[in-house]
Amino acid sequence: MGLHMSKCPNCGNEATKIVKEWNYSIFHVKNFNCTTCQKNFKAYFKQGKFSHIIDSTQRKPIYSVIQYLKKHDSARAEEIAEAENLSVAEVIKMLEELEKKGIVESITT
Repeated sequence: MGLHMSKCPNCGNEATKIVKEWNYSIFHVKNFNCTTCQKNFKAYFKQGKFSHIIDSTQRKPIYSVIQYLKKHDSARAEEIAEAENLSVAEVIKMLEELEKKGIVESITT
């Protein structure tokens, strides 16, 4: 297998430093470390050709809200939005979704 490079989704520079490689289903996965911004990302290859990238540094905002709530007994949507750099409307929508699933409880006073 020859040298593989992938563009870092964070800074856009070419990354050649492979931290780990493995097979996952139909893909060969390479965990790259960008020497420019020091972020890791996974590049997926199918039959030796590049398929897609998953940025390891990005996580869905709803997980940030859950982590915030784990650290705080209670919080207003405005507090969570400010702390997690989200809009209040986004946070309210996520809290409603989490409430429907029974993960959080809404308390109004």
